[in-house]
Amino acid sequence: MTAAGISKVAVGSIAVLGSYPQYIAKAIEIGASFFQIPMDAWDNMTEAQRWAANTAFLDQAIANGATFLVESAKAIRDSSFLYREIQYLLDHGYKWLEELSGLAPLN
Repeated sequence: MTAAGISKVAVGSIAVLGSYPQYIAKAIEIGASFFQIPMDAWDNMTEAQRWAANTAFLDQAIANGATFLVESAKAIRDSSFLYREIQYLLDHGYKWLEELSGLAPLN
């Protein structure tokens, strides 16, 4: 739980990113981790609070050396959270997998 009482899914070796709610379905299907905040809490958060919660999840996954799968490359738009998440991972030592289906740590 965060200070705001928002629970996060535990991070495993694979996490799924993408458009809501499709990425959640994909993560559940393959048994991967994913970021989710209850919609009523999300709706009451500022953009800055949403991004802070999102990056906390990414940081936790990065610390665990997680590989990130992208649910759909079609969902990557310049102004989307997915685009920001991918940029964040690239800025934190991740690289695209060869088939551009996700990102993995450089090591």
